Amino acid sequence: MYQSPFGKIALVSFVGALCACLMSAPLGAAEPGIPAGSQITYRGTLAKTDATADKSFDLLMLAGEPTDAGQPFYWMIEEKGRGAWPWLERFGVMTLDKAGQPVGAAPPAILYDYDGGTAVVSVPVPILPGEELAAGKNWEAGGLTYAVEKADKLEKRDVWLVQGSDRFGRNRTVYRDKSSPLAVGIDQRVFFNMGTEYQLQLRLIGIDKLADEEATQRLAQFTALTGLTAKLKRQRSQKPELTEDQIEVLAAELPKLQKAIAAGPLTRLVEAADQDLKVQRERTGGVKSLVEKFQGQPAGKFTVDQLSGDAIDSEALKNQVTVLHFWDYKDEPLEEPYGQVGYLDFLYGKRKDSGVKVLGVAVDHRLGDENTRGPAVRGIRKLKSFMNLSYPICLDHGPLVRKFGDPVSLGAKLPLVVVIGPDGKIVHYHLGFYKVERDRGLAELDQAITTALKGVKK
Repeated sequence: MYQSPFGKIALVSFVGALCACLMSAPLGAAEPGIPAGSQITYRGTLAKTDATADKSFDLLMLAGEPTDAGQPFYWMIEEKGRGAWPWLERFGVMTLDKAGQPVGAAPPAILYDYDGGTAVVSVPVPILPGEELAAGKNWEAGGLTYAVEKADKLEKRDVWLVQGSDRFGRNRTVYRDKSSPLAVGIDQRVFFNMGTEYQLQLRLIGIDKLADEEATQRLAQFTALTGLTAKLKRQRSQKPELTEDQIEVLAAELPKLQKAIAAGPLTRLVEAADQDLKVQRERTGGVKSLVEKFQGQPAGKFTVDQLSGDAIDSEALKNQVTVLHFWDYKDEPLEEPYGQVGYLDFLYGKRKDSGVKVLGVAVDHRLGDENTRGPAVRGIRKLKSFMNLSYPICLDHGPLVRKFGDPVSLGAKLPLVVVIGPDGKIVHYHLGFYKVERDRGLAELDQAITTALKGVKK
């Protein structure tokens, strides 16, 4: 028995029980041809080409009953090494059409933290339906042209060596089992990090045909998880933070989830959900306490250096509305939604003639050390130039953001927006990204500024 993060899985010889368990799918079949209730486990690695792998993951897939739309596969992924998804992104369901291509929901992916950023790397679907394969066979699927080169062996298993190519050349090698649509292994070239080449490797670890009762129970568990995702109305995101509404939904649904998933590999997700709920509640409670502490109170005096080299004093901001936008303003990694600074710049352009001052405050601890200040400032300049920001940027290595309640101390993240009215009092305190309205942009912030402007003396 193989011990994986998902529990013990029976290793199956492809020359024995697996050949009996799985069936080949003809090219025109309505589904990939994996018997419902089959639980399949793969192990994968990712690394720079010719380097030691510093990222690994295990992928569990459960085959569902085929439908006219294709065959559903429920999946769960466990990551080790550089980068990992929040627990809500570590499971899902994908439907494969007759060509083995996913339709609808996104297939599994991993996160990889490299020097300077984070990449989302899709895991190739390890199912390759087709006619009875033979050397010289060719076909197209999913934007790739596949060609069967020869019969081969991988880890003592009889496979077809299949090359997948796109317009740039070969980028995927598939070792497909001779008697089933399953890939025994996949080697794929992946490019990110300014075109750096990486190698993603996937190998079949085990397969187990679950008994009907166990398969039904496992399917119900996956259904409970995917149902929770639907109720949370959450799109795939690298950010673990939930909204207050989502936290309430999770709190209401978690007891049901714990009852439905009391045993088996999916309990890891339930345990992660329970721990995350506690963290999210503490973060939300801490944020509320910050709002209560600062909103309506005098902002007090402060002085901060600008990127231009000049200092700006709070005394110079009297009788106008000042927006302090605390964010890292780093050029790397540059991730969506770029701190919403594009919307903020648009709002500044619309309101600056009405007595509104926007100050972007770049928060970076490196700014407090002469040895690291230079690279930090250069990165901020690049970001300002890239986003073509018209409002001034200030530099803060920590003191100013702490004056207004650094959310990082609560386990939350920037951005933080503080709106100071013409009387010097904080009229709006907002942590995190705003909801963007298609026609009105940052409508919540715009409304806070509009209200504050009523106090400006003409």
